[in-house]
Amino acid sequence: MRKVRALWIRLCGLLTAPRADDFNAELNSHIAIVTAEGVRAGLAEPEARRRALVQLGGAEQIRQAYRERTTLPAIESLSRNVRYALRGFRRNPVFAITAILTLAIGLGATTAVLSVIDRILFRSLPYAHDDRLVSVGLVQSLERRVAHRINTQT
Repeated sequence: MRKVRALWIRLCGLLTAPRADDFNAELNSHIAIVTAEGVRAGLAEPEARRRALVQLGGAEQIRQAYRERTTLPAIESLSRNVRYALRGFRRNPVFAITAILTLAIGLGATTAVLSVIDRILFRSLPYAHDDRLVSVGLVQSLERRVAHRINTQT
């Protein structure tokens, strides 16, 4: 159930604006409380703040862990990469057209070949009792030709 809840939080984090202000206020409040405890213990304020940050594990590391926990980093990375690619395509439209046409031709050719192969190799013929069909004609079957060649070579 925890994994479902974590996934739900991450999906909501993608759809809503990040609440960095709330998190930063909470983090600063925590650092201030731990710093105040250090000052009460007799430390100077800069030293107490440094120890509070060390005890916490670093403010930036905590922010990064929060971002990773509330969002899906793979989807964010993908969206950044797509935006970067689109900016590059806008700068060099000839390359963009060449890349798009190459991908379109490649995908179209692959789809055509695989649809033909699927129809020929993997699906049965649209006839009743297609396993009983025979070929009638003047050409012998391949098996007989191969057997005939083997017999004439020996």
